[in-house]
Amino acid sequence: MNKPPIVIVTRFNIRVHFKCAPKAGTNIPEKPWCDSSWMSERMRLFETYTLPSVARQSEDYEWLVLFHKDTPPEFRNRITQLNGKVPQMTPIYLDDEECDYHLRMVSDYIRKKYSTGRVITLRIDSDDIIHHDYLTRLLKETDKISSVPTIISFTDGFSFDEESKRIKWYHYEQNHFLAMITDASDEKNCILHFAHTTIKQRGIPILSIKEKNPVTWIEVVSRVNYINTFRSGPDGCCFPYRMKTEYPQLDLHYNPFTWVMLCLKNRTDVSGKRNNKAD
Repeated sequence: MNKPPIVIVTRFNIRVHFKCAPKAGTNIPEKPWCDSSWMSERMRLFETYTLPSVARQSEDYEWLVLFHKDTPPEFRNRITQLNGKVPQMTPIYLDDEECDYHLRMVSDYIRKKYSTGRVITLRIDSDDIIHHDYLTRLLKETDKISSVPTIISFTDGFSFDEESKRIKWYHYEQNHFLAMITDASDEKNCILHFAHTTIKQRGIPILSIKEKNPVTWIEVVSRVNYINTFRSGPDGCCFPYRMKTEYPQLDLHYNPFTWVMLCLKNRTDVSGKRNNKAD
């Protein structure tokens, strides 16, 4: 059976991001897409976390990264350099009007290129991380799907606070790492057509996969996050060396004593598996 093509879509600095209210204390420039200070920090996050995690995938994929046309030249040049290192990445620059209709443009692109058969689309933000075998796991799950469209949700991940170096378990079926398999010819053939927070209200079947060993994705919370905040929940205390292997981008500040105490608190063994025994 042929594998369906995978299209990853990332909205980097297009205007659609800035139409909702930011979290308290967030200082967002009037036009962040052309602010050098803001863009420098966003590029740092992208190069530190997102780009390496996508580049490590072993499956074939296409990665559409959407930028505003007013992105300053120095960042355009850097993006071109990154594109040379990750040829699967296709930077797309949009003006204000195109930003408003970017979903239609992405859907038209997918429909024209893949025309017939099924296609998988996956959203990933420009500061988050996916596991190095995320796409392999995704294809394994889509083999089980008989009807489309279907949403695929890996329900468990981590929330990583960059400032404190803390990491927490995060269980959320409607997370922002959702994928969708559908017919390329469909009008809404891209996962971004559906807000992840209200995906259940759309009536589209959801295949939920609970995997904690290791988790499939990590949400990175930083001082320039527009909306996301550090999640409440149990500490993520997989064996630190295993975490460093699975997610080399992370700089975790756990000493052995802290790790042991967290394992006891959360009933997690050294392999990273949760122990479900009652207290």
